[in-house]
Amino acid sequence: MKIVLTLLIFITFFTACVDKNGFDNFHFSLEQEQWENNFISSKIEDKIGFQGTISAVYLNKVFPQKYKENEYFYIALYLKGGKQLLLYTLNSNNSLSVQELTNNNEFQNFMHSSNKWNRYFLVEFAEQKDIDVLSFEAKNETLSSSTMIFKKDE
Repeated sequence: MKIVLTLLIFITFFTACVDKNGFDNFHFSLEQEQWENNFISSKIEDKIGFQGTISAVYLNKVFPQKYKENEYFYIALYLKGGKQLLLYTLNSNNSLSVQELTNNNEFQNFMHSSNKWNRYFLVEFAEQKDIDVLSFEAKNETLSSSTMIFKKDE
């Protein structure tokens, strides 16, 4: 009984006096919060198995002032086989442009990690009018990613 009472007093003392918790130290800007909410990763596979990873961010929701006209995605790509070309589709429509970025690009401070094995791209698609769900895929003749679903408007 003494042990239980002693533990109860210590627990009450240490938890009742706390005015902060672990989440008080996380201060996200609006862009960082939107980045996390619009960040999706997927495996890239072929018939044999795992061949790489792709991470995509829907930039129109992260930076709505800058990316208004069309649909823009930031891509971080790792492929085991090196520099294979992938075709990017949004709701089964091919991309309008794919621009390869350097490792030190304007979006790098939002990424969870950076390394010399990843390749980074800014991918532009035609505006998807009257569509609230965006289905993004990366593929070529032998490789394909899972479909990544982004919500256009909330």
